[in-house]
Amino acid sequence: MGGRSKRHGLFGIVSSRYMLITSCLIYAVHVLPMCIAQPSDEQALLAFKAGISGDPNGVLGAWTPTNGRVNATDSICRWSGVSCRSQRHPGRVTALELMSSNLTGVISPSLSNLSFLHTLNLSSNRLSGSIPSELGLLRRLQVISLGGNFLTGEIPTSLTNCARLTHLELQRNGLHGEIPVNLSYCRELQVFNVSVNTLSGGIPPSFGSLSKLEFFGLHRSNLTGGIPPSLGNLSSLLAFDAIENFNFGGNIPDVLVRLTKLNFLRLASAGLGGKIPASLFDISSLRVLDLGNNNLSGVLPDDIGSNLPRNEFLSLYNCGLKGRIPASIGNMTGLHVIQLHINRLQGSVPPDIGRLKDLKALNLESNQLEDKWDRDWPLIQALGNCSRLFVLSLSSNRFQGVLPPSLLNLTIGIQQILMNGNRISGPMPQEIGKFSNLHVLALADNALTGTIPDTIGVLRNMIGLDVSGNNLSGEVPPMLVANLTQLAFLDLSQNELHGSIPESFGTMRNIGILDLSYNQFSGMIPKQVLSLSSLTLFLNLSHNIFSGSIPSEVGRLTSLGILDLSNNRLSGEIPQALSQCQAMEHLFLQGNQLVGMIPQSLSSLKGLEYLDMSQNNLSGSVPDFLSTLQYLRYLNLSYNQFDGPVPTKGVFNDSRNFFAAGNRVCGGVSELQLPKCSGTDNSAQIAMDEHALLSFRALVTRDPHRVLISWTAGNGHTDANTTTGVCSWRGVGCRSRRHPGRVTSLELWSSNLTGTISPFLSNLTFLRTLNLSHNSFSGSIPWELGFLPHLLYLDLRHNSFQGMIPGSLARASKLQILQLEYNSLVGTIPANLSNLQELEVLDVGSNQLSGRIPPSLGSLSKLTYLGLYLNNLSGGVPASLGNLSSLVDLFADTNKLSGQIPDSLGRLTKLKFLDLAYNQLSGTIPASLFNISSVATFELSGNNALSGVLPFDIGVTLPNLRNLILNDCQLSGRIPRSIGNASLLRYVQLDDNKLEGTVPLEVGNLRDLEVLTLGNNQLADEWGSDWELMASLSNCSKLFSLSLDSNNFQGMLPPSIVNLSNTMQKLHLAHNKFHGSISSDIWKLSNLAILSLRGNFLSGSIPPRIGDLYKLGALDLSQNNISGEIPPTLGNLTGLSMLYLFQNNLQGSIPTSLGNLQNIASLVLSFNQLNGTIPVEVISLSSLTSYLGLSYNFLSGRIPSEESSRARMNIRSAIRELEAVRDVLLVC
Repeated sequence: MGGRSKRHGLFGIVSSRYMLITSCLIYAVHVLPMCIAQPSDEQALLAFKAGISGDPNGVLGAWTPTNGRVNATDSICRWSGVSCRSQRHPGRVTALELMSSNLTGVISPSLSNLSFLHTLNLSSNRLSGSIPSELGLLRRLQVISLGGNFLTGEIPTSLTNCARLTHLELQRNGLHGEIPVNLSYCRELQVFNVSVNTLSGGIPPSFGSLSKLEFFGLHRSNLTGGIPPSLGNLSSLLAFDAIENFNFGGNIPDVLVRLTKLNFLRLASAGLGGKIPASLFDISSLRVLDLGNNNLSGVLPDDIGSNLPRNEFLSLYNCGLKGRIPASIGNMTGLHVIQLHINRLQGSVPPDIGRLKDLKALNLESNQLEDKWDRDWPLIQALGNCSRLFVLSLSSNRFQGVLPPSLLNLTIGIQQILMNGNRISGPMPQEIGKFSNLHVLALADNALTGTIPDTIGVLRNMIGLDVSGNNLSGEVPPMLVANLTQLAFLDLSQNELHGSIPESFGTMRNIGILDLSYNQFSGMIPKQVLSLSSLTLFLNLSHNIFSGSIPSEVGRLTSLGILDLSNNRLSGEIPQALSQCQAMEHLFLQGNQLVGMIPQSLSSLKGLEYLDMSQNNLSGSVPDFLSTLQYLRYLNLSYNQFDGPVPTKGVFNDSRNFFAAGNRVCGGVSELQLPKCSGTDNSAQIAMDEHALLSFRALVTRDPHRVLISWTAGNGHTDANTTTGVCSWRGVGCRSRRHPGRVTSLELWSSNLTGTISPFLSNLTFLRTLNLSHNSFSGSIPWELGFLPHLLYLDLRHNSFQGMIPGSLARASKLQILQLEYNSLVGTIPANLSNLQELEVLDVGSNQLSGRIPPSLGSLSKLTYLGLYLNNLSGGVPASLGNLSSLVDLFADTNKLSGQIPDSLGRLTKLKFLDLAYNQLSGTIPASLFNISSVATFELSGNNALSGVLPFDIGVTLPNLRNLILNDCQLSGRIPRSIGNASLLRYVQLDDNKLEGTVPLEVGNLRDLEVLTLGNNQLADEWGSDWELMASLSNCSKLFSLSLDSNNFQGMLPPSIVNLSNTMQKLHLAHNKFHGSISSDIWKLSNLAILSLRGNFLSGSIPPRIGDLYKLGALDLSQNNISGEIPPTLGNLTGLSMLYLFQNNLQGSIPTSLGNLQNIASLVLSFNQLNGTIPVEVISLSSLTSYLGLSYNFLSGRIPSEESSRARMNIRSAIRELEAVRDVLLVC
């Protein structure tokens, strides 16, 4: 009993102890996370705090040790940015969110001890260092947001262990390396953003398995390798942003169409190529489509507006788009932004865009869009409905016409109107002041005329105004600048503005760029302008008529980078105050009348890079301090009065960027080839001429005729005898009595020379004539030639010169003849050529010049010849050309001139030749042009936007007219009878117009008439047995070309047609309503080379004697009702290259004599009733290289078999053409 009791007692004791231990364990399970684990979280957080080196906002100030206290008020769960939201594990840290706290430091790897952490957001701080790989230990982590820091290193591959990760946001850091492939194991990932880093490699194709991914951010992350097709499997994707991965490359895969939930697709500037998949425009969920600035191609689908109904942002700029903008774009009613600029879109802009009520920005600049409006623009009318529009850019297109009234219907809230580089003409509307919110107005490079409206001064919010490159005249309205105090950019350059600059310019306290160059501003430069301390970038007052000295206030431009005062009439000395412009990098003072020495104080301009003081009257020695300016890389001191030695260091050591010609300097580095510093006399000057000529010869690379064989050194050092030395060299003339032995002419035209022109020719200071025309010279025209003070004649035509026309030529003030035609010159015509007031001939035709015709050329009162033809000149014809009172010849054809022909040209009372053909001129032909009685040639052809009528008295007002060439000018009305009074007329070309009525018989009075072309008009007449017109034209004994085709003439071909001049070579009567037969006497027109009667109602047979027209090269009798057989005599026409007899009723066989046509290239006999076999003589004609037409006849038999390859080629051609032959059996 006692033993059992004892055992029971022992069991009881053991049991009690077990119960106690169990109770402690149970307690420990619940309490230890608070007693033990919480200090672990605390230590992790305190370790994180220890890694923070900067906390300016005191965010972590309350993060202090709790010393193990439980449920204390200072628990870590109350710390700023710390959350403990786990119900099962109270007190454990689940989120650390310290975004935008301005923290500096590194991320502690101890954060990996926060084992219950599901959100880590440290974005938008200044943290640096790498991302701890230990974060991959946080298995519960769902959100990692570290964007907007300075983190470096690679993306840790360990993050793939965070299987619950939904958000990985690492954007805007300095991360590098590749995107870890195994991140695709994070199958819960919804947001992945690594934008704005410097990663490498490409998008892992395995990312296509992330079926829950909604946001994929790769913006500017330096990725390559293109878009993997596997991304088409991202069925949940809402946004894909990969813009500005410039070397991304590849094509856009078609499979992206499977992304049916996609809202945002941004692939701009990603180096993509190939065609834009049409399927991309079928993703109806798209709200943002941005593919801009890629090497793509394609068209906008016609149904784009139906397929993308939710689109709000459409950006396809610089994508190689062609075609037209579809009208359906008006169905995309949610569109806010359209960016289609820098493409090749054509046609007109659909007015349907006006249905986009929410449209805010429309950018269509730099396309080939066009429209021609007389009164209003449908596009602008439609945009009046877009009440939220604030940006409109139509720049660099082909819009033309005057600014329409509907412009004023645009929303009053519009902020930017950009229409640069079109063909807009007419005045700027006064009502422009209505747009009180306008910030930017850009109308540069158009053909605007009139004055700048003073109502612009009402636009007090204006920041930028650019009306450069127009034909604006008058003075600058004082209100323009007095009120526009917010202006930061003002460009009025390249107009015809005049007068002085208003002092109110001094009120523009925010102006950073001011360009008034290439106008006719005069007076002194206002001190107020030079006191604008806000001018930091650019002040350009060049190419005007400013006079007086440079105000000392220029020293207040302490922040200005570029100052250009060149090509004015400024005088006095260079102000010492310029030395205060410490930020100056470019200083241009050339082409003025400045005197004195270069101030020593300019040595303080330490940042100076470009300095040009050429073409002034500066004197003294070349200052050595210029060699100490370490950034100076271009220095031009040429054509002044400097003397003495040239320094040899710094910029002076670079002969390519230092220029000193036209001075009396010596020494310098050997490459400058300056004389040694010693005394000079006439012999030395003669030696300099010799040196200049030998330098010229040294650059001649080919002289097949040995023209320069006599040019040898040593003859010119001391000999002033014109029979020896350089004066005896071929092409060299020395005709100065006062300066014997000095070279006055260099004439080597048509010498077949090849090479470049030496700039040392500018040392031939007595040169009057320089003629190097009709050679093969290339390179640029040396600008130094402009500093030949006695030059009268400069002829460089018919060479291969490139580069620009040197503006320095304007310095050759005695120049009378300037001929540069038939080269490859580019750039603009220098406006300062107007300084050549002695100029009589200016010819720059047949080059590649662009830009506008400088209005300043209108001041060349002695100019008799102006040649601007065959270039790419644009803009309007300046009204100032009407001031060229001596002008005889004006040739400006084959350019891109636009706008109206100025009425002022009617003042050119000596004009004989007027040629403005093949431009883009518009408007009515001024009546004043038909009153220039001296005109012999009047040519405006190929300007299909012109209009007008021929004056009834044209033959009286233009009595000296020899050539009237107005084809394709949209002329209407009748041909006036008075044309018969212009008895000297030789050429009358009025085809491709809208002329109507009858042709006046008075044309027959024009005994010297050689060409009469009236084709493609609406002329009509009915004749019975004969035509009075044809009988009248028989009086024109010199007529060799007559074209009446494509009109409404009808009646029988009269017998009198054979009475036309026996000089007749071309007779075009096609596409009228003539009937009857062809005269059997047609052979009497024995010199006919072309006879075209196509498309009439002629009947009868082909006259056999037509075979006597031995000079005939083309015969076209097709599309008539001619019957009978083909006369064998046609085989006599051995000069024929084209014979068209198709669509008639010809019968019989093909004459074998046609095999005699050894020059025939096109023979078309289709659609007749010919039968028999194909003559082997015809099918084997080796000259048949263009077309052989025998279809739709009754030919039969075998195709002749010939061995020659030429015959076989003709047979194959015939087989192709005989595909649809009726009733034919061909056995090959």
